[in-house]
Amino acid sequence: MKVVWVYPVDKRDGISLYAGRYVAALKPLIAVESADVEECRKAGPALLQKLSECDVVHIQYEPSFFVRGSRDSYEPLCRRIRVPLVVTLHEVYDSFPGVFPRDRIRGNPITKQLKRSLYDYRHPALTRFSHHLAHGFWAHIVLVHHGYQKAVIANSGLPSHRIAVMAHPVPAIGTAPDGGSARDSITDVRMGATGFLNPGYDYDLLMRALEKLTVPWHFTWIGGIRRQEDTLVLRSLQQQIVKRGWEQRFTITGWVADEDQIRRLASLDLFLALFKHRSTSGSLAMAFAAGLPTIATSLPLTEALRSNAEMLLTSPPDAQQVADRIRALIDDCHLRQRLRKTAARYAADHSYENMARQMVQLYERFAADKA
Repeated sequence: MKVVWVYPVDKRDGISLYAGRYVAALKPLIAVESADVEECRKAGPALLQKLSECDVVHIQYEPSFFVRGSRDSYEPLCRRIRVPLVVTLHEVYDSFPGVFPRDRIRGNPITKQLKRSLYDYRHPALTRFSHHLAHGFWAHIVLVHHGYQKAVIANSGLPSHRIAVMAHPVPAIGTAPDGGSARDSITDVRMGATGFLNPGYDYDLLMRALEKLTVPWHFTWIGGIRRQEDTLVLRSLQQQIVKRGWEQRFTITGWVADEDQIRRLASLDLFLALFKHRSTSGSLAMAFAAGLPTIATSLPLTEALRSNAEMLLTSPPDAQQVADRIRALIDDCHLRQRLRKTAARYAADHSYENMARQMVQLYERFAADKA
């Protein structure tokens, strides 16, 4: 069986990192090739030939990969794929954050239509997402990472039997961490987070929570910016650090190689996932891989993970309550050890290798349809 994965190949992008690891895990099991989204937007003869000769095409979907202004390359591509199509959605929301919901536009029939036309012009990616969803993404099956995401998509009209939950894999990081995260006694807490600096993380909440701590601490952001527009996030964060005199207590590493990321994660006591909004998180997967006790803001994503197994603590977006949970983890060695063990079990059960085997079973089902 041969499968072609469509995603941003070898880019500094969360989906690219996820897909690259998945493809590597699939290669010992099946014949799998990669096709870059840039190539797929052009959909030239060579690519279409490549897609026609495989048994399954698997697209890692994000609307901005395929929508440029008013041009949508996703629908024409899918309509030309003649083999079973699997589509994975990574970001799934009832209402996409930071954007006024289109279905809440009001007015008389004429003004309402004018407002919707203006909305579509200003938000082409979201508008095309709704269009793609209405057509089931032209997929035989749509994959999501969590049950709550399946409910969101099903409530939007896609039949439940065409949606499957496939958990986000956890990367193997080599040996189990033997640094700070395993310390029995903590007097100077070492905390951190990893991933791209982005406006979806609540840096203001982080700063206010750190201000309330009465124990010595150091925080490390392991990562840097991905997009040029996120430079504003970096500058704002740097200004806040200088304003508080935290230059020696708050480190931003910039982009780091996997080996350095793993080493830095292994030196932490606690991981802080203080998201404003997040639907899927590769950084949380890294925290679980490192066996790190984690505190996360309460969101559908984090509550779904917490209810699955006690491998993180959740908190409302309140600085004092975040600080209280940090203090609770510092004081309770047994709680930290319990979170570490649960995270380690989850990481082992959901390794890329285990999830790749499940994915192959799904491919075999649809490859049989092609035959």
